[in-house]
Amino acid sequence: MPCISLFRSMSRYNAINFQIHLPYRKMSFRNRCIIAGSQGMQTLSIPLKGGRGVRDPYHNVMIDHHQPWHLHHWRAIYSAYGRSPWFEYYATSLEQLFSSPPERLEEWNLRCLQWLFSTLGLSFPGVHVDSANELQADDYRSVAEQEHPTPQCFQSGHHGTFPSYIQVFQEKNGFLPNLSMLDFVLCAGPRTVRNWILQPIPPDVLA
Repeated sequence: MPCISLFRSMSRYNAINFQIHLPYRKMSFRNRCIIAGSQGMQTLSIPLKGGRGVRDPYHNVMIDHHQPWHLHHWRAIYSAYGRSPWFEYYATSLEQLFSSPPERLEEWNLRCLQWLFSTLGLSFPGVHVDSANELQADDYRSVAEQEHPTPQCFQSGHHGTFPSYIQVFQEKNGFLPNLSMLDFVLCAGPRTVRNWILQPIPPDVLA
C-alpha cells in the first residue's frame, strides 16, 4: 500500500508502468509499507525468497511464505486501526486480502492497488508491464528504491503538502504525515480521501 503522496500522483495517470522487467532493488518500498502503531511509525515488510540479496527482475521476485508474514501484518493492522472510524467497514475485505496472498510480489502490489482504487470509488488505471517507458512527471522511484530509504524521506517537503486528519494514536505520537494510504483510508474515510486526492496538484509539486 503506497504512501499518500505517491498514490495521489499515480491516480493522475491513465496508465501505470510497473516496469516489471527491471532488476528488483533491495531495501525498496516495493515490499513494505509504513503504518501508525501505538509506538509511532511501524514498518510492515514482506519477506522475499533470496532475502535481501535478491536481484531478479521485479516480475520474478517471489514472496517467502515459510514465514507467516500475512498473519503478522493483519494483526499489526488490527492492533493499529481496530479503533479507527472506518475499520469496521473494510475489515472483512482487508482480512480476505491478507488471508490469501499470491506467490509473486508484483501480483501482491497490484492487488493492494486494486483494493485501494475500488475502496475509494476511483477508476483503476491501465497497467503497462514493459520497461521501455518511464513516467517523467513525478519520479518517486529515486526515493522509493534508494539503497537505505527511511520513512522520513517520504515526509519531506519535496512531495508537497499532505492532508491533515485525525489518527488513532495522534495524542500520543503527534500527527505522522504521508504514511501508507491504508492509514488515510481507515482514519478519514473514502469521501474525505477521494476529495483530497482529486484536488488539483500545484504545478511546483509536479515540476
